[in-house]
Amino acid sequence: MASCRPPTSRRNAERQQALITALRRRFGDRVRIEGAAAGLHVVAWFDDLPLKHEEALIKAARAKGVGIYPVSALVAGRRNARKTVGLVMGYSALEVAQIERGCKLLAQAVAELD
Repeated sequence: MASCRPPTSRRNAERQQALITALRRRFGDRVRIEGAAAGLHVVAWFDDLPLKHEEALIKAARAKGVGIYPVSALVAGRRNARKTVGLVMGYSALEVAQIERGCKLLAQAVAELD
């Protein structure tokens, strides 16, 4: 039976799954993924990375060509703001191979922090 999903929606679902799979493969239990049920991005929480490492991680990842954005910029000033690194990661404009490479490079950037 053919899928009722439009081609773009199906491709975005494949990209989202590729991102989630790549994050879990590279980081295992170190990453907690939220927001997969809506939108064209997910939030990846690195509960073992203190917020003080966020700027260095963003800089290292971007130097490797990985476009990630910190959650902290979205929750600044809130009393219940997180104390660990959270990254907003979009996937709709990427191909699966780019997603997998980006997660590999992100893992390298995280390893450089240790």
